[in-house]
Amino acid sequence: MREIGRQVDRYTGTTGRPVYLPTCLPVYLVYILECADGTLYTGWTTDLGRRVTAHNSGRGARYTRGRRPVRLVYWETCTSQRVAQQREAALRRLPRPAKLALIAEMEEAASGSAGRRLDEQNT
Repeated sequence: MREIGRQVDRYTGTTGRPVYLPTCLPVYLVYILECADGTLYTGWTTDLGRRVTAHNSGRGARYTRGRRPVRLVYWETCTSQRVAQQREAALRRLPRPAKLALIAEMEEAASGSAGRRLDEQNT
């Protein structure tokens, strides 16, 4: 098992318990960032801590460069790159209130295991 939780927890402000993901399979994650101006940015990655750091240092997406600092407010794991990209596209199409509802749902679940697994048949 590989630990990625310490980086993620620093940005989400959860209880500090690490999140463990298996090392035998690649991990694809979809995430939502809240920018300093209150806007939301959606993306996908295989290394969440590295990607959030890149956004905050100005090496991330062009959209977030002028809206720093960004804060990780939502993420979920996917079973493949294709599923992650499809889920990212679906999240981008959601209206802002629906995204905020997802974020609130994750904050409620922060006491347990943050994030959720998205299987191909759920897309």
